[in-house]
Amino acid sequence: MFTKNKRFICIFVIFLLLMLLMNVSSIAATKKWQALLDPKKPIRLKAAIMYTNLRPNMDTSDIWKYVKEKTGIEFEVTILKNQDQVNLMFASRDFPDVAFNIGAPVNLLIEAAKAGDLFCLDELLPIYAPTWYNFFRAKENNLANKVSLINGKRYTLPFIDFAPYDRDLRDQWFINNTWIKELGLKIPKTTKEFKEVLRIFKNNAGRGSIPRNVLPFYFIFDNWVGGQFDIYGTFGVIVTTGEYLAVEKGKVRYQAVNPSIKEPLKYLRDLYAEGLILPEIFTDDFSTYLAKTNANPPMVGSYFSYENRNLSAFVAIPPLMSPTGRKPFMRRQTYIPNPPHAFMIFSKNPYPEATLAFAEWVISDLENMMTFSRGIKGIVWDFTKDGKVIDIFWEESPDKMAKYSKQLGLWNSAFALRDRRFHSKLYYNKFKEIEGTRAWNFERIYKNNVFPREFSYVGGILSKEETELMNQIGTDLTNLRKVTFAKWISGKGDIDKEWDDFVANCKKLGLDKWLELKQKAYDMVMK
Repeated sequence: MFTKNKRFICIFVIFLLLMLLMNVSSIAATKKWQALLDPKKPIRLKAAIMYTNLRPNMDTSDIWKYVKEKTGIEFEVTILKNQDQVNLMFASRDFPDVAFNIGAPVNLLIEAAKAGDLFCLDELLPIYAPTWYNFFRAKENNLANKVSLINGKRYTLPFIDFAPYDRDLRDQWFINNTWIKELGLKIPKTTKEFKEVLRIFKNNAGRGSIPRNVLPFYFIFDNWVGGQFDIYGTFGVIVTTGEYLAVEKGKVRYQAVNPSIKEPLKYLRDLYAEGLILPEIFTDDFSTYLAKTNANPPMVGSYFSYENRNLSAFVAIPPLMSPTGRKPFMRRQTYIPNPPHAFMIFSKNPYPEATLAFAEWVISDLENMMTFSRGIKGIVWDFTKDGKVIDIFWEESPDKMAKYSKQLGLWNSAFALRDRRFHSKLYYNKFKEIEGTRAWNFERIYKNNVFPREFSYVGGILSKEETELMNQIGTDLTNLRKVTFAKWISGKGDIDKEWDDFVANCKKLGLDKWLELKQKAYDMVMK
């Protein structure tokens, strides 16, 4: 008995010592990164970020004053307006000290990492960014970790927001309920009923609150955000990426050559032939899309969007039943970073440790992260009485987004760490209680109408040569698909007669090799 007790005491003492050492190590790491951020010893860093019209004042936002006051880091921010500027930056190797989400293609990041232009974070992460380090090590974040690596190493930090109503749903489907009520109609439940409602919207242009320039049904053709992909889903065709990929029993599929997609394409063709969707769906850019869907009074009858931008006029509808009888689905997103490369330190940066410590400072404190990500406390967000954080407004209020544009944070134009714990323990989602908001709609309309998660395609980063080949074939396939589908929808071709030629041309462009590479990238993170 004595021996057993003695052994137990020894084990217990060893356990306490290990816990003490871990705690000391953690405290030491905390002190190391905190010691690098001193408002009394300011440093200046050049930063780049990609422009978005949702947050047009990111370079002059008041959040930078907050950052400088708290950390001593003064960011000189340059806004990049287009992809050509990003490409030129990497081609010339004229890099800033740090970049947030600039939308750099993976092949450029691979090349920059290989050339030593990107600062590898692996060794410094546990010392100067312990919160990030622990997040990536957690088993539940294994996929998020893998898909954001470059050549198996960590050169960037991601934007993480693991809210169920965000990750388990892509776009919502909205219809103008004001017009529905004015015309004595019912919310459509089938594709046939939807078409009839659109006809009535068109036929009543210029009457009541329906404008003469009404857009009965509006989307941006082939755009993953605000595009027509949920029409495919309503006909039972699951498309999980803008490249028309889906996974069936572990096998990557290109849904653009799935014969089942002909039915939704014919449906869109019929809507176009009746003037229920108009030619601008092929030419409008995202700024125009936002302007038309945000118009007040409304000019659109039905559209797809991440958020309802006019709660008084529009209501969300589930996917419609189609004549095919297949179960209809809405798209969902996956629990991976979006974007995966939202923060990178370039090798020319004279203060890499302090810059990484800044990334830890942001996400290790609620007020810091909410300010950097959402905006100024008391204007964009605040604390509840029990210490949780709560949004005051966001994209569901475009008027406030415009009014307070200089108080907005960077959101997914930079990094954040709003993981599962954040949403379950630290964040109070008031929108779950407000009818018509995304969170409310998800719980009551979409939660059981999204496609199964196992169909989602995700992929790791292949070698430079494989990535370049995959991208080259992918670009060719995209161009062929867009031209062909646009021609079919606009009635300038025959879908059934031209189908076999379209599939054959996809194969000539290298479809089989492309799918082989996509499969390899998928297996890299899923197996």
